Amino acid sequence: MKSQKIALEKISRIIDCEHKTAPSDENGEYYLIGTSTLRDGVINLDDANRVSYSTYLEWTKRRKPQAGDIIISREAPVGEVGLIKEEYKVCLGQRTVLIQPKRKTVNSSYLLYFLNSIQTKDEFSLLSTGSVVPRLNLKDLRGFRILLPSISEQKAIAQYLDTQTAQIDCNIDLLTQKAQRYEELKRSLINETVTRGLDKSVPIKDSSIEWTGQIPEHWNATAVKRLARNQDNVVQTGPFGAQLHASDYVDEGVPLILIRNVKELWIDDTEIPKITHQKAELLSIYCLEVDDIVFSRVGSIGRIALISEREKGWMISGQMLRLRIKNNLLNKKYLIYAFSSEYVKSYISLKSLGSTRESINTEILSNCILLVPTYDEQIKIADYLDTKTVQIDQII
Repeated sequence: MKSQKIALEKISRIIDCEHKTAPSDENGEYYLIGTSTLRDGVINLDDANRVSYSTYLEWTKRRKPQAGDIIISREAPVGEVGLIKEEYKVCLGQRTVLIQPKRKTVNSSYLLYFLNSIQTKDEFSLLSTGSVVPRLNLKDLRGFRILLPSISEQKAIAQYLDTQTAQIDCNIDLLTQKAQRYEELKRSLINETVTRGLDKSVPIKDSSIEWTGQIPEHWNATAVKRLARNQDNVVQTGPFGAQLHASDYVDEGVPLILIRNVKELWIDDTEIPKITHQKAELLSIYCLEVDDIVFSRVGSIGRIALISEREKGWMISGQMLRLRIKNNLLNKKYLIYAFSSEYVKSYISLKSLGSTRESINTEILSNCILLVPTYDEQIKIADYLDTKTVQIDQII
């Protein structure tokens, strides 16, 4: 059978999303798939908001997504796709569309590869409208022509690409395993240094903290709230859903830090959303200052970063906590290493809330115990770990 080009709507059902914001539920068992969760044919549930069963029912009344269906983004960015797997319980977020292939006509994996190809994404880009935010119109998506060989050829192509990508993934896994070993070394080094210091000959004492063991005798174990010396608003939660929506995002404005933007001790501004300066002024309590420390409070809890001069004036999202300690006897770089240590992560894991999705709040972070050496030692430890972690990162 000769390949032919057929409109997408002829070989699949196309269902638009609900054009409103779904209420999130941190303990919900269903995932809301937004544009940020779709990348290179994969749905990343770690970046998805959770919703309740009642919300899921309301958001899937047009059609329930099934395994083998494809979700595509129409905006911000245009044309990213992801395949729904068997165990996924999902509904559509804003600016997404559900594609349900007619299985007798088109193979889901083949269609995914076709939609995820560079050529298709280039064509979607050309079809997009809007001077500020490019958008793929539903009409253009329905009429988009798919190169369609016979169903047996589609399966053969998909199987071949599955095999090739599996081989590539295997090589990536080997490199990942090597990187993970060095990451474990780095974590061990940080934890050892912020719990025992650089001079292993000093007298030690029992810390009375289950997950730290013995510490240098002259170090103190102190709660975050006491380190802040009764300062107000030491720990601040980001704006709640009613205060800020994805619909508030603009192309140019004040960056808004989401969990995905918090990497290992630093902020990645790739694909960071922005809000208007007017909106930022209304939410000024969530504005960041130099030497603030930000934490992810839900999902991948415990991701942290130190705010530099570059991020001054940026905002935290509702997924984040902001720590601001004004104490001249504390080195902020040392604090970052202390907060990234295994003993702090153990505390956070023990105290985290939620049965299905872990989270932390201002009280948990305020009561977190930190090990505090002298100020001079803090500086030496921070400098030492800066040097060593850079060396390890260069190997990775």
